[in-house]
Amino acid sequence: MLIHPTVERLCALGLTAMADAFLELQNAPDAGELSREDWLGLLVDREATSRENKRLARRLREARLRQSAVVEDVLPRPPRPRPCSLPQAREL
Repeated sequence: MLIHPTVERLCALGLTAMADAFLELQNAPDAGELSREDWLGLLVDREATSRENKRLARRLREARLRQSAVVEDVLPRPPRPRPCSLPQAREL
């Protein structure tokens, strides 16, 4: 099978993530056990994920967020102090 023309054709069509996945699968030792449908599914999943990641990165970049905050920066509220347990006054 001609690998390089296939990879070049995928890149020419704008499917670079699919071309990268194709090369990775071609070099993987366990790839021979996969069926053609599995190969195609992995290639399509890689391309779809790549496009979604690019779209998300573009949207986040264009959002112009005011603060560069991440979830790890948010601290939970400190625990509320427990009421003091004062000894009861003795009756005489």
